[in-house]
Amino acid sequence: WVPRSIRDKSKKILKAVTKLESELNRNPTEIEIAEELDVSIEVYHKLVSETRPVNVLSIDEQATYAPVDKKSLMSILETYKFANPFVQLNSKKVKNMILSCVESLPERQRMVLSLYYYEELNLKEIGKVLRVTESRVSQLHAQALGSLKDLIGKHFDNPVQMAS
Repeated sequence: WVPRSIRDKSKKILKAVTKLESELNRNPTEIEIAEELDVSIEVYHKLVSETRPVNVLSIDEQATYAPVDKKSLMSILETYKFANPFVQLNSKKVKNMILSCVESLPERQRMVLSLYYYEELNLKEIGKVLRVTESRVSQLHAQALGSLKDLIGKHFDNPVQMAS
């Protein structure tokens, strides 16, 4: 998970680079990218350092990738395949355990998590959907995360549950 603000900054940089590459028919320099973003070179370097660990790739948008990019994406995805069946089985158990914990939350808390993390709505937008105040959405979000932390903690405190 990466904060939306960081994803947005990363997308802005990528959009500027893509635009400049098509206009210049070459890789743009840092100065050109900074000018395109209408920021100083120092601010550009700060943006890059903030977004460096973020690699936002959308498989849904793969049709827009160049053939070389598609190969790169596939090689990245292949590196995440598990060679060890034990690791794969353990990963599946952890995913199932987390899914079980999320499913055990009250419906409104599940809805807040889904709208926030999957639909990427902000608290105000979620409030409109649920017809509650932004403050109440924040409370529901905090309660959901606290409950999840407790439920997941119980699974790790009692490893026998996870093995089943």
